[in-house]
Amino acid sequence: MKHESDSSGVEERNGACSCPDCRLPRQGPPADLREKAVAIWCGTYYAELATEMGQDAAAECEAAFAYGFEKGLTTAMLRPEWAQAFYLKLREYYLLTHEPGHLVVWEEEAEETCRAIPLTAEVPPG
Repeated sequence: MKHESDSSGVEERNGACSCPDCRLPRQGPPADLREKAVAIWCGTYYAELATEMGQDAAAECEAAFAYGFEKGLTTAMLRPEWAQAFYLKLREYYLLTHEPGHLVVWEEEAEETCRAIPLTAEVPPG
């Protein structure tokens, strides 16, 4: 949570941050990513991390992964040609040490994510 000053210059101390991101409802796309996509893409990694480092550390890492996933989706939509080029470079890199069949898991994880968070694009009224 960001620590920002209110309009009088006094820092928020009660945990009630006034920044726009902190005023969003707890439920919504970021919560869906944390609760569903992280488990699909990371498996049991964060549960194991919680055992090793504590629940707070694991929750912080989980939130960071979800935030990165969200930013990746945003970039993919706003700059699809760049995202596709980067994906192809990343795939080429992984194929240096992996067989093509090993990367099928990416497709499976993407499909599982789409099933876990079913959405359709809605075109806003013009």
